This record gives sequence, C-alpha cells and structure tokens, in this order.
Amino acid sequence: MTLRPRRKPSCALTFMAGLAVSGWAEAAAEDPAPAAEQAAQLPGVVVEGVAPTRPYTRADSDVAGFGEQPIIEIPRSIQVLGRDLIDDQSVLSVSDLLENNVAGSTNSLARSTPFSSATLQLRGQNTAVFRDGLRDIDFGDIDNSALVNVDRVEVLKGPGGLVYGSGAPGGTVNIVTKRPAKAFEARIAATLGNRDTRIASADVSAPLGHGFGIRLTGEIERSDNFVDFAEIDRQNFSGALAWEQGAFSALLRYENLSSRDDNTMSRFGLPTFGTITGRDLLRIDRSTYLGEPAFDNQHAFGNIVYGEAAYAITPDLSVKLQGRRTAVNFEQSEVRTFGVVDPATFDVARTRARRLDLNEAQYNGRALVNWTFDTGPVGHQLTAGIEYFSFELAIDNRNIPNNRVPPIDVLAPVYLADSLEPFLGAAVPSRTTDRSREAFIADILSIGPLSLNTVLRYSNTKFDDGNKLNELLYEVGASYKLTERLAVFAGASTGFEANSTIAAERNLTGERFDPEFFRQVELGVKTDLLAGLTGTASIFELVRDDILVADPSDPDFLTQGGEETTRGVEIDLNWQPLPTVLVRGGYAYLDAAISKDTDPARDGQRRPGTPQDSLNGFASYRFATGALEGLRLGGGFRYLGAAFASVTNTLQRPAYTVANLNASYELRGYRLDVFVNNLFDEEYFVPRSDLQVTAGEPRLYGARLSYRF
Repeated sequence: MTLRPRRKPSCALTFMAGLAVSGWAEAAAEDPAPAAEQAAQLPGVVVEGVAPTRPYTRADSDVAGFGEQPIIEIPRSIQVLGRDLIDDQSVLSVSDLLENNVAGSTNSLARSTPFSSATLQLRGQNTAVFRDGLRDIDFGDIDNSALVNVDRVEVLKGPGGLVYGSGAPGGTVNIVTKRPAKAFEARIAATLGNRDTRIASADVSAPLGHGFGIRLTGEIERSDNFVDFAEIDRQNFSGALAWEQGAFSALLRYENLSSRDDNTMSRFGLPTFGTITGRDLLRIDRSTYLGEPAFDNQHAFGNIVYGEAAYAITPDLSVKLQGRRTAVNFEQSEVRTFGVVDPATFDVARTRARRLDLNEAQYNGRALVNWTFDTGPVGHQLTAGIEYFSFELAIDNRNIPNNRVPPIDVLAPVYLADSLEPFLGAAVPSRTTDRSREAFIADILSIGPLSLNTVLRYSNTKFDDGNKLNELLYEVGASYKLTERLAVFAGASTGFEANSTIAAERNLTGERFDPEFFRQVELGVKTDLLAGLTGTASIFELVRDDILVADPSDPDFLTQGGEETTRGVEIDLNWQPLPTVLVRGGYAYLDAAISKDTDPARDGQRRPGTPQDSLNGFASYRFATGALEGLRLGGGFRYLGAAFASVTNTLQRPAYTVANLNASYELRGYRLDVFVNNLFDEEYFVPRSDLQVTAGEPRLYGARLSYRF
C-alpha cells in the first residue's frame, strides 16, 4: 500500500509540535485537572508532510557472515540491492540488476542466454552465485529473469571462501528469496512490450493461523528474442510454508524453473570480423543466427526443495539447520561457428555440432550455532558450524562430424532443410561426483567503536577418483566507527577453487593439481546516511594464484604456473539530498593483468573481458503532493570502457554506454510502470574470444500494470 499523506510537514513544525506536546504533558503531570481543562479547549493539531522516498539501502546484511550485522561495521565491500530498486528500475534479470548498480560488474551474455551467471564478473574475476546462503551451481542459469520470488540480491566483493567455502575470486552474489509475510499481501502484474514481450506474474502471501504462513509466486514469459528464430519461453513457480512458535521457526520451500527455445542455442554468437572489426568491409546484423534452426534447441529444467529450522535456546544462544536438494537438466543441440570470415565469400566455418544431455544433483547441508556473550569490555558474536556439499554431474555428449556441417554466409544465411540428427554419433558419457565437508568458526569482537572479524574454515573435498583436497582458510578484518555514521575498515581474506576440472587434470608427471588460491587486501571508508549519503569507497589488491596454464615442456599438458593480479579503486554510493530525490552511482578503476605465466610474452597483459574504467548512475524523483502525487520519474546509465577479448590482447571491444528510462504511477493499489532499456539503441558486442562475440540487447520498451491488495 502506498503511503499518501495529505501534505508534507516541515522539520520545524514537527519540532515545535513536539515541544508543545511535551510541555503540555509536563503541565498535566503537575496539575491533572487544569491540564484536562486546557486539553478540552485546545483545537485539533494535524501534522502533515511528505513521506520520504524509499532509500534503496539496507542497514544490515548477513552476506559477509553467518548472521545479521550492521553493514557499516563489516570490514568488506558489500552491496544489497533490494526489491524496491528491482521494481523501480524495471530490471528483467539478475545480470541487468548487477551491471546497472554494481561498480566493476560485467557479463558477456544476455538474459535470454543459458549459463549466463557463469560469465558474471566482479573486480575483473569470475563470480560465484549462491541462493539463500547455499551454493547454487547452474540453477539460476535456467532462468536469469526469474525475479518474482527474489527479495534482494546481496553482493560480497572479493574472495568469500570463509563464509561460502570453495568459490570464485571476484566475489559472491547471494540471491535471497521471499518468505511468507506476517500479514496478508498479494500482487499480480502483467508486462507488455516490443519484440512481442509478454510477462505475467503473481505473488500471494497469507497467514494460516497457529503460527503458520504461506507464500506462492509464479511468473510466465512468452516473448520473442532479438536473435532470429530465438524466443523466450520460460516459467517459474515457488511455494513456501513457514511456521513460527515462540523460540522455534521453520521453513519449507519448493521452486521449479524451466525455459526452452526450440530453434536456437544462442550462447555462441557471431564472428568478431563484421561486428567489432572490419565494419568498413562487412557489417553483420546483431540479429543474425548462424546455427541450424532445424537442429538447434535448448531446454532447461530445474527444481529445489529447501528446508530450514531455527531454535533460540536463550536470547543469546541459538541453533540453525539448513538443507537443500537441487536437480537440474539441460538438453541442448547446437552448431557453433568457429574461425575467420572469408572476405571473398563472407562464409564462416561451423564446427562442434553436438547434442548434449546434462543432469546434475546438488545436496547442501549446514548446521550453525550462534552465541552472543561478553568477556569484560569485549562483546562477542561467535558462530561455529559444519557444512556438507555434494555435486553429482552426468553428461551424455553426441557429436556430429565437422564435415557434415557446411560453412554459412554471415550476410545471407542459408540453413539446411533437414535436421542433422541422423549424423549424430554414439553418446560419450561423463560422470563426476564432488563432495565437500567443512567446519568453520567465526567471531565478531566489539570493543566500543571497534569491530574485529576473525574467521577460520577447514575444507575437505573428495572427488570420485578418490583424490582429496584439504585446505585451511582465514579472514581478518577491522572496522572503526569514527562517528555513528562514518567508519573506516581494513581486511585480508582468502579463498580457493576446488572443482572436478582441476582434480581431473594431471601434469606432465601424472600428478594431480592443487586448487587455485585467492587472496585479497582491502582498505576503505563507509557511510550510513551521513548527510543523506550511504556507501563504500575502497582500494584493494586481489591475487588469483596457481592458475592452470600450458606446460612449456609439452603444450599438451598443463602446469600451475599462472597468476593474475587486480588492483583497483571502487566507489558505490546512495544519496538522498531531498526526501523525494534519490541518486545512486558507482565507479570502478580496475588494473587487472597477468602477473605470472609460463609464456613470458603474456606477463603484464590485460585480463580479458575487464574494462579499466566502468561507471553507473541512477536518479529517481517522486512527486509527493499536488496533481502529480504518486508519479515517479527515473533514469540511469552504465558505461563500460574498452576491454580485450583474450589474453593475447590483440582484439579490443570498444567502450559503450547504455542508457535507461523508467517511470511509475501509483494510485489506490494500482501501479503502472513504463520503461525503455537501451534508450538510444546502442549497438555493442561483447567478445567471448578473439573469434567470437555475443550481441548486446537492443532497445526494449514496455509497460507493466500491477495491483497490490
């Protein structure tokens, strides 16, 4: 429900009214009878004013630990992107939300492309995606647009190994889903736009009595894609049942996602010649599809069963259990383009035609004990826990001989009339199982304005060939509050990547490899509504070590001789200069380079896909009084500087800027949102390698009508 005050009160009026009321109360305490007589003679006083616009900020987060902690006291760079920001910006995917609002965030794939979360980057490195604090491998890739069940997205920059175990060096994106509300609430919405965009969603939450509550969400999209023959056909549903009785609470949730495209597998894009280079000789339209519509397809399905239970033994001592099973299936048929465009015929070779059937199952379990206590002047928030993770992957891969797939003209594609299915070879199976067992202990110490975070985590990962990895990680950090609204912080953190790929590879002498390691040091300053300003500014150094690179003794083998270093400055700010005005923005300077390689020529080369400079901004104004009350206007942009396509640093993507506009109007439970994404229809291409790019989303405009009751 929208807050609709009749008129905005001034601070002076509020203060004077408070003095009058307090003075009257004091007089009443001294002489009740005269005060009662005065009250009967006093006219009614109405204090009016403008309700402040939602600030797009959050005071607390648990993304950097195992419980809620004031963000200003966390010695890490984090951002929390809430539901109000998702709605006001009319974003259609997690990737768009991050790129529009998180400095240094990049992604080479569009929202309609499978495995798009696998290409998310923060601080010039890959990013791990988690869901409700537990590892999420591939589930989000089924539907990168599934936002109806998302309450907020929390971003932890840099290694998160202490909280999340094996992960990625760039950071952690934790998607927090909605829970049943205490009171009844419901919302239905329908979105229409160009490219025949059609989206319908519903979100209903209701108390059931006796401490029970339920929440049901659903979203369906049937839209055309900007790529020829491609479509967006997706749906997601979820149901959550919660129970709370005194000190005990429990939650059970089921989620189901699916997406399909019967004619394309649009992950692999277009040649670099004719898109980024050679545009004076050849211009490939970004809608061009160079696969085989009679053969290609992508069908993705997944479901989650999640449960948790928590019990407060005392106000200072509690336990929490979490468990989840995730099942994912991808069925894909694809014909890839590969090679250089022939300048005489405009043909490009096509290779690796195949059909892939992938099935995976993930099992997560976590047990936590939280204890808050004091030792003299030192306060402690102690957490101890154990965690279990199992990842089972089965792949059946069927290939088509390369000579069965002819080249294709990139300007006037001619597709095969018949499917390539008869030429599929026998299935080549691959099976992998990883299991991790971890134990950790964390302590947040508070001494006046000083907060100290210390974490230790032991991890044991076992692979299906019997090999094991045993690692001990640490994190230390400190935050000092100069005032209640201003703090400085410093920290050092570590992480590692233990996966089946690293375990399966062997070096020249047949020995298995150790995991990759990450380490980061960071210094910064945070504000919390200091003159209306909330945000973080930091400098950091992030090192990714033990990267697998070619063995100089034999290029058919690998060795752990690579290292990448990112040094940077990042600023993420929210500013509310007036109750009706919100401004947010971010800037990142990233010096991401190869600092060690077995090939000396690569030392000092820029890391691929990482722009040196990136900038984003967003502003929103809400009319709080008058005839336009309920109207909100907003707009934003993101700028990404030039970036190289690969470690060779021979091909560079030009810089580009994407601008967006949005507006909303609310009246008696109804809300109308209109949006234009990529306002100026900027044409840009994001390299995947020196030979391939994916096209950025063209202009998309639409309107969403919703009703909340």
